[in-house]
Amino acid sequence: MEQRWRSLVDLAAERHRSLREAAGVFQFQAEAAEAAARLEDTRRLAAGAGTGRDEHTARSLARQHRAVQDELRGHRAAIDALRRQVAALPPGVAEDPGVAAPVAELERSYREVEELVERRRRELEDALRFFTMRGEADACALWLGEKEQWLLAVAVPERLEDLEVVQQR
Repeated sequence: MEQRWRSLVDLAAERHRSLREAAGVFQFQAEAAEAAARLEDTRRLAAGAGTGRDEHTARSLARQHRAVQDELRGHRAAIDALRRQVAALPPGVAEDPGVAAPVAELERSYREVEELVERRRRELEDALRFFTMRGEADACALWLGEKEQWLLAVAVPERLEDLEVVQQR
């Protein structure tokens, strides 16, 4: 009878261990799915089409993009945590394709989103430089127009003293 009791206790302990492993796997799968969904949301945010109509909108989009970059850095920590979670699982479970594949897929998606975010950052910086340069060129054109009108309005004086006053202006 004691032998059967010990066998039952061992069987219960094995079942308890098996349930903990299964709970760990299900927890991992839920967290991996959540991380994949958040990464996909970040991908959609980073894939914005426009670069703005003017300097103000380009600056606004660049600020929003910096928030997307910060969010992406947070995903790196989540992926690393998932990798540690897989390492904590028992060896037979950790090598299962249903457990190892999601982490590899998340890593691949993370690299793609990282490249997309970097490309978008460069596009926004280029747009901002363009709009800034165009604004400065417009300001120069306006200044040149004012000087041209002033020169057309200036009458050349007859006396040398009056000419010196005009030159100083």
